[in-house]
Parts: sequence; structure tokens; C-alpha cells
Amino acid sequence: MSTLLGLSLVLALGVAPAVQQSNPRALVESGQYEAAVDAVATLEERGNVDPSLVFLAAGANERLNRTAQARRQFDQLAASPANSPWRFIGQSGLALLDNQRPNAVAAARRAAEMNPNLFEAHYQLAIALARTGQMGEAAAAFERATEVRPSDAYAHYQAGLAYSKIRRVDQMARHFETFLKLAPNAPERGAVQSIMRTVRGR
Repeated sequence: MSTLLGLSLVLALGVAPAVQQSNPRALVESGQYEAAVDAVATLEERGNVDPSLVFLAAGANERLNRTAQARRQFDQLAASPANSPWRFIGQSGLALLDNQRPNAVAAARRAAEMNPNLFEAHYQLAIALARTGQMGEAAAAFERATEVRPSDAYAHYQAGLAYSKIRRVDQMARHFETFLKLAPNAPERGAVQSIMRTVRGR
């Protein structure tokens, strides 16, 4: 999600509840990245080409180190009409894959400006900023993403990571607490709980 960088590739153990089996977002939040990619592919085969799910699948493929597959999905987004923010989200994802970080930031920033209420635009911008080491701006962009979509677990997770880099422990703890509530089966849960125990012990 990139583009969801910094996330563990450890798969969650056990079988997801039946209600989650075809829900790509729930599958990602339980660490079942390959299943999430397959679920998106199934929806696309049925004619449900939702760019937000293409974006989700691209991030899942990156977590699986499937760069070629992620590139195809970002290419798909980049082929969106010129007046669509998805075009620039796709371009940003491609730029990150090519290690063209300033271009990735510029494209994602344009997407966020085109549609300030599009979660993925802010999320992609935050990822691109984090890759360039601009952690203060990245934290602010992740914060905006959580405001647009408060229920997205990994936006809170990434916000927590970004705030930890700039030593804002209060904000880090706030987002990590929310992440733990939203994604009880996430593979990062143990590491986040360990961090929170340290924070609470101060």
C-alpha cells in the first residue's frame, strides 16, 4: 500500500471467519495477502473493477514481493482518465517502484489536491513522503487519511509508525491503540502490543 511499506510479511495463523473470506480489506488486515489478491481478481472477473480494490491488491502484492504484479495494478490505475486522481495515484505507485521518490510525492500530492476526500490519495502521499524520509509530513498525511477513513486499520498503523519516527509518543500510542481495536488478527499485532506495553510502563 505500497504501498503499505514497513509491514511484516508474516501470515496470520488460522482460518478467517467465513464472513471475511471474500472481503479483501478484512483479508489484508488478517495478513492473508495472497487471498486478498485472489478476492480482488475474482471481483474484477465479475466486472466489479473498483480502483480502491486495485490499489489494495497492489499493496498486497508488494507485501508478497510481487513487484511485477503490483506494477500491473499501478499501470491499471495510471491508465485512468487525465481528470481522475486515480491516474496520479497509479503514477505515484509506479514512481516508487522505480525509486523515483520525488516524482512519487508530486504525483500523489496532485491526486490529494484533486480530491481532498479520497483516502487512497492521502495514503499514497503519506507512503511516498515516508519513503523520502519526510516523516513529519508523512505523519500529517497519514493523519488526514485516518480522518477520511477512520475505519482503515493500516492507516492508523502507518500513522503510529510515522509518529514514532518523530518521537510523538502520544500520537503514536493513540493510533496504535486504534489499530489494535480495528485489526485484532493483524500479523503486526504482537509487535504493536509490545510497544504499547513499553509505553504504558513509563
